[in-house]
Amino acid sequence: RVGSLERGKDADFLLLSGDPFDAGTSILGVFRGGKPVEIAPPKAKPLLAIRAGRVHLGDGRVLEPGTILIEKGKIVAAAKEVTLPPGTRLIDRPDAEVTPGFLDADSRLGLRASSSSRLVRRRLGAMVVTRRIKSLSFPRLGPDADLGLLVRPGGPGFVQALRSGVTAVLVAGAGGAGRGSLYKTAVEKKPLASIAALHFPLSSLRSLQGNLAKADAYLKKLEAWKKAYAAWRKKRFGPASRPARPFRAPPKEEKKTPPKGPAPSPASRPAAKSSPGKTRPAPAPQGAADPVSGTWKGTVSGLPRRKTAPCILRLRLREERVTGLFQGPFRFKKGAPPVIPLRGRYKDGTLDLKTRTRSGQTLFELRAALTGEDMEGTWSLLGGRMKGTFKAHREKKPAAPVWEEIPHGGPELVLEEIDDDVDLSEVEVDPDLGDFTAPLPPLPPPGPAALAAADPVSGTWKGELEGIPRIGKAPFTAKLTLSGEKVTGSVTLPFHRRGGPSSEELQGTYSGGMLRVSGKRVPIRMEATLGKDRMEGNWSLGPFKGTFTAERVEKPKGGGKAPGPAPEKPKAAPTGAPARPEAGASLEPWVGVLRGETSLILHPAGPAALAEALPYLAKRKPRIRVIVADGPAARKNLEALKKAGAAVLVEPGGKGPAAYARAGVPVLFGSGSAQGTRWIPFYAAYAVSKGMEKEDALKALTFWPARYLGAGERIGSLLPGRDADLVIWTGDPFDMKSRISAILVSGKVVFQNHE
Repeated sequence: RVGSLERGKDADFLLLSGDPFDAGTSILGVFRGGKPVEIAPPKAKPLLAIRAGRVHLGDGRVLEPGTILIEKGKIVAAAKEVTLPPGTRLIDRPDAEVTPGFLDADSRLGLRASSSSRLVRRRLGAMVVTRRIKSLSFPRLGPDADLGLLVRPGGPGFVQALRSGVTAVLVAGAGGAGRGSLYKTAVEKKPLASIAALHFPLSSLRSLQGNLAKADAYLKKLEAWKKAYAAWRKKRFGPASRPARPFRAPPKEEKKTPPKGPAPSPASRPAAKSSPGKTRPAPAPQGAADPVSGTWKGTVSGLPRRKTAPCILRLRLREERVTGLFQGPFRFKKGAPPVIPLRGRYKDGTLDLKTRTRSGQTLFELRAALTGEDMEGTWSLLGGRMKGTFKAHREKKPAAPVWEEIPHGGPELVLEEIDDDVDLSEVEVDPDLGDFTAPLPPLPPPGPAALAAADPVSGTWKGELEGIPRIGKAPFTAKLTLSGEKVTGSVTLPFHRRGGPSSEELQGTYSGGMLRVSGKRVPIRMEATLGKDRMEGNWSLGPFKGTFTAERVEKPKGGGKAPGPAPEKPKAAPTGAPARPEAGASLEPWVGVLRGETSLILHPAGPAALAEALPYLAKRKPRIRVIVADGPAARKNLEALKKAGAAVLVEPGGKGPAAYARAGVPVLFGSGSAQGTRWIPFYAAYAVSKGMEKEDALKALTFWPARYLGAGERIGSLLPGRDADLVIWTGDPFDMKSRISAILVSGKVVFQNHE
């Protein structure tokens, strides 16, 4: 009946798209008894396959032809022939070439630049031509500057770079100093690595040894703290307990009929068995000493078009830390679960809980005072755009561990599931409650301490101005006052007049975390990004300009002293736990260098300094990823670079890339600007025209930058397990006649040329 397609046999057969033994053939239909069998489509998204005439894997190997299979944004297979599962979407380009997405190893994309103009005189034959040229200057940032506060991915510059085939960039400040963050130019707004590299101006070996010694000392303190904390935890909580056994219902008790006759006297009853030296402890009352943990139910007030709405809180207290969930009348369009996770502290009868994104925005805030089994307080949503009060009563104490009662696996798991890029404008109230932008009822005025805590600007600031001619750095003091979005105050400048330092009145605005002030008489301008009691930004005074950092040393009355740059954690917890040592913002990148998480980019002052530093770095274990900026020092130490396993960061132009590649030194291409990122493929093509091999140029754009910046397991090649970041070309990538046909980032088609 079956096994062949002869006359009289059952009509059971398959309809294929090609040769049955071809790896790319897929099943188009299944017939049983002459009738088509409906096959349910897969629940998951269909796979994507790209077949091209040449596939450059990025590590030097080329598949002719080649097929790439993509699933959930990752490459699952890359070979000459790949068996395609049913339902796979196929992009077949037999005349095309595929390469990994390019990487700019030194970009300024996303950083705000200040423009200036200057007159340039040039001699052309017998004539002298004068032209006005505009130039852009980018800020010089130190190792403590957080690029996450300055870089805004997804802007027009990122789009232009993406259309040139650049799918990742290392963003860093100018001047050869400071951190470097690795970003994708599309799909992902979070950095692949917030501190992927550290630019360091190498003046001598002693300066390098000093910074590494500080990082070594911190790591030793950290190891000592881990041992001390483990000993303290063992002493306080005992040895680690065994994993919990599965729950089993207790056996049902059999009803026993009491014996007839008089009850036996206590003296005649048999004594209970007890082991010598052991006493059975009395059971502790559940939840008696815990005023927070449990399930709280109450009402929320202050909503538009409706007086009250029900709410539920499920909280857990551990020492002073509180975690839990809040469920109320708010819902999110996208990016967050309907249950809001909370984190905070409980101290002196006051509960303070917040939900924040990684960018520092406050999504939901809840403050309450606890009295017995009741709590009463205030709530705010979207940083104060909605406010109100609430009351709740504890209906269930933690007879069992609280996290077993909370859905989604517990508050810690829910916090990890939140999308930190959630747009705060995408939050709304249930439709029956109306629009949350409607006017809200007035709330009682907060006290002076609350006003001071909610004001990130007002107070006394002290810091340093950098970039002053002949001086370098100089201190300054500013006193600012915030009223709405207007900022007023004064600043004491290091520019002396007759009689001492000059003082200038300031006026400006504060909006969106950015402070902009200028002088009333002296033309000084200051722009800064504010963190918690800390600001970083740029200043300009006539032809002079530079950067500055400042810390708030005093808040307005009622707020007390600001904590300063030190972390908020106390030296010792109230319970006696040893305090974790903090590295600090300036030392944090160096700690990453020693751990192998951050690459070290050296800008040597001369050949001698580099010749001393390379052998020293090569001997350290674990090995440090070293990148050296191109220049006379690097060209005179080719053999030392090769022995140390260091790479060279090359900017556009010259015959340097070909010489480094022939010497066996890995090359990384970097534009050194924001507008130059889109021209990175042309810089590589120019290097090929000057004698560099095509495969070496391709590795300098893909494989080597990803590997030396610590992202080789995700980007830089088309090997299985990597992100599907690739570019489809109409021909040779280094041929000026070739065009980009399509670009994929994380498996998504982000650009397609329909010409």
